[in-house]
Amino acid sequence: MSINRVYTSHEGEPTVTINVSEYFDYQCVHDFRNAFTLNCANDETRDADYVVDLSLTKYIDSCALGMLLSLDKFVRKRARQLRIVNCNEHVKKIFALVHFDKKLSIQ
Repeated sequence: MSINRVYTSHEGEPTVTINVSEYFDYQCVHDFRNAFTLNCANDETRDADYVVDLSLTKYIDSCALGMLLSLDKFVRKRARQLRIVNCNEHVKKIFALVHFDKKLSIQ
């Protein structure tokens, strides 16, 4: 599977981390959407912050960018935070080209 979802809680702060594999593209749509909507009514994930870990990701397409915007909208509706972490230089350049570096928290 190209998408892996992990729930953690540190000092009472719940976090859902979504790990993306090498290719973040249109084939990931269903798995990615499930990673943040699955059990969203669950008490432990309802108030969670979200982290998208792109440490393994080498390729990202426009569909993946749309998925990130959907996740951002989902998280903002819950007044929570989204962080995108561990991007390589190629992915960071793509984010800069489409001004995601201004809209999203990319670390």
